[in-house]
Amino acid sequence: MLRAGAKRIQELGVKPELEIFDTGHLWFASKMVEEGLIDPPPLFQLCMGIPYGAPAEPNLLQAMVQLLPKGAQWASFAIGRNQMPWVAQSVLLGGTPGSAWRTTCTRQGCQGDERPACRARRSASSRTSAPPSPARTGPASCWG
Repeated sequence: MLRAGAKRIQELGVKPELEIFDTGHLWFASKMVEEGLIDPPPLFQLCMGIPYGAPAEPNLLQAMVQLLPKGAQWASFAIGRNQMPWVAQSVLLGGTPGSAWRTTCTRQGCQGDERPACRARRSASSRTSAPPSPARTGPASCWG
């Protein structure tokens, strides 16, 4: 079923983001890349610290990065108190900050209109009529 879905996504010309919550997910996604069901370069998001998934351990992240297919693009995040240290860990291992940076920036407020998180936040808020929640902080340019 997953292979059929990957083939259909490929036929539609969509580039999937492969969210990986454990090493088994990484193995299967890499196998689909090897089988030609996902066009290169594949895009992986290594999701760490989620209950019943891969723990947020730097050595495990390093091992998972070493298992990525050659040429893969990747980012990683961890939840909770590990979120910001994980951004640094991901960059040190050659990944991009990924959603951890965007989420943190939007929650803590942006400092300028040119940050990707601000553009993403404006784009997302333009799709909804709901006003920003009181918990959101930062310049109005980030929120609307």
